[in-house]
Amino acid sequence: MPGQAGPAQGGQGAWVPPASAQAGGDPRGHPQKDGGQPNERQPGEQPRSVGPSWTRPPAQPNESPPWSESADAAPWQTPPQHAASQRWTTPRPGPDQQPSAAPAEPPRPASRYPWALWRILIVALPVEAVLAAVYGIFALAPRRGIFAQLADDPAEVTRDAATQSDSINLVLFLLAGIGALVVIGLMVAWLLRSRRTTEAPSASFSPAWWAVTALGFAAVVVALALHANSDPGPIAVGYGFMGIGALLIAGASVWAMPVVRKAGRQAAQAAADAAASSTTSSPSPS
Repeated sequence: MPGQAGPAQGGQGAWVPPASAQAGGDPRGHPQKDGGQPNERQPGEQPRSVGPSWTRPPAQPNESPPWSESADAAPWQTPPQHAASQRWTTPRPGPDQQPSAAPAEPPRPASRYPWALWRILIVALPVEAVLAAVYGIFALAPRRGIFAQLADDPAEVTRDAATQSDSINLVLFLLAGIGALVVIGLMVAWLLRSRRTTEAPSASFSPAWWAVTALGFAAVVVALALHANSDPGPIAVGYGFMGIGALLIAGASVWAMPVVRKAGRQAAQAAADAAASSTTSSPSPS
């Protein structure tokens, strides 16, 4: 009948299914379904369907596994090295060994002795002693006497004498006061710097020296307080305290000179001993 496909009879190109397909088997001739016998392609038979492209053929017996390190393995088949095997590890001490102690800190460089301050102080102390002594004598004798005369009989004191006394008092007071402040600053700086050095023991003043110095400055403070009065009598008493305080400061300066000199000699001796010991301990060049 036209329009219907039927089996070709005797014509060429007609496809005849294999015997296994006619018997109800797999038309592709699968070995497991048609008795293990693959079908041969007959004339006019269509080709078999090709298997999936992602299927991989079985590995050959002579192929090296991907994890092997043999000579015939491909570079990408070598397994990656673990980072833990390449990490440096510190050997642990054994049962008979003790862990090493923490490394000691390097010694700090020793502070050098304040030689510059020491030399300036050696010069400033006698200068201050002379200035304080001169002003102390002037304050006790001429200056206090003129105010005592003013308290007893102001007519006995001339204007020229009073003006000359004021000028001398101002100059000597400024010189002695500035010298005392300079010596105090140098002394404090030298004591602090010398205590931080390791070359020699720091200088130490006796309690008596501190007491004399404190009494001298206390007398000066009392004198300045009495000078605030306008009456010549208290001012004369104030110059008496001023002279005593200046003389005490001069005595403290003289007392401090041998102490400072001794500290400098000890520092020089300690530095010489340290240099000699370092010279003897250093290896001689061969």
